[in-house]
Amino acid sequence: MKKILNILSLEQKKIFLILIFLSLIISALEFFVLLTIQPIIIFFSNSSTAINPIFKYLSNYININIFNFFIIFFIIFFFKTFFSIYLSLKKNKFIKNVNDYLSKIIFSQYLNKKYEFFLNSNSSKFIANLIIEVEKFSYRVLDSVLVFVVELSIILSEIGRAHV
Repeated sequence: MKKILNILSLEQKKIFLILIFLSLIISALEFFVLLTIQPIIIFFSNSSTAINPIFKYLSNYININIFNFFIIFFIIFFFKTFFSIYLSLKKNKFIKNVNDYLSKIIFSQYLNKKYEFFLNSNSSKFIANLIIEVEKFSYRVLDSVLVFVVELSIILSEIGRAHV
C-alpha cells in the first residue's frame, strides 16, 4: 500500500483517501439498508417470534410503524444507490487521471534520455511501459485496492450488524 501511495501525487493521495472515506459511507448505508429490511421481511412472513430489537425500540419509543419503516428503507436504499453511482463515476475519473498522470511522467522521462539510449533499446518496450504497464497499475491495481477497501468495510459492517 505504501508503494502505491508513493507513486501518486499529493493531490491524488488526497482524492484516494476521500474515495476510501466515501466508500466507508456507502458501507454504512448498506448496513442501514440491511438493518431496515429485516423488520420488513418479518412483517411479510407474519412471524412475531423474531422481532428485531431495533424495530421494537423504534415502535415503542418513537411510535414508528411498518409503513414508515418502508419509507425509511426506500429512502436509504435510493440514496445509497445514487451515492454508489456517484462514487463509481468519481472512482473511474480518478483512475483515468492517475493513468494520464503516470503516462505523462514516464513519457517526460523518456524525452529526457539521450539519443543513444533509444538506439540500444527496443521501441516496443517504451510503448509497453507507456500504455500497458501504466494501465495495469491504474486500472487493475488501484481499482482493486479501492474495491478491496469497499468490500472489506461491507464485511466488517455485516459482522457488526450480526452482533447488534
